Amino acid sequence: MGPGRKAAFGSLRVLLLTAAILGAGWFFLSLGYDDEQPRVQANEGLDAVQDAMSLVQRTYQEKRRLPTSAELDTINFRSEPHVRAVRLDADGSFTVVYRGRPEIDAKTLKLTAYLDKSGEVRWRCSLPDIEPRWWPDYCRQDHAP
Repeated sequence: MGPGRKAAFGSLRVLLLTAAILGAGWFFLSLGYDDEQPRVQANEGLDAVQDAMSLVQRTYQEKRRLPTSAELDTINFRSEPHVRAVRLDADGSFTVVYRGRPEIDAKTLKLTAYLDKSGEVRWRCSLPDIEPRWWPDYCRQDHAP
């Protein structure tokens, strides 16, 4: 075996060893940072009530008022894999009950419509039993009045 071949094999061994170390490091780091799945599942709660949220927006644009509970009562909520149930509350808010990862399983998201300072319909998120790092993306943004 010539010196050029020996150097190539040596370089290949170093490259493979580096790839193995980086792969193992990535694997162990991903075990420690496993927030993605609970957040993805929590986002499904907003998907389940998207049609209802759109109806609230349209009602306000057309009638300059938020819809009554009776007007919202006709909404069919979307079925989502990690949403156990969605209910319309007496105050016109929506409560989503999750299923899935332990971080969100059997926990709730409550969405309440309000008008911001510019008169736009926004949604206040209440997640009393879910840690903020697993909140849906919408609720992570600053939507509070």
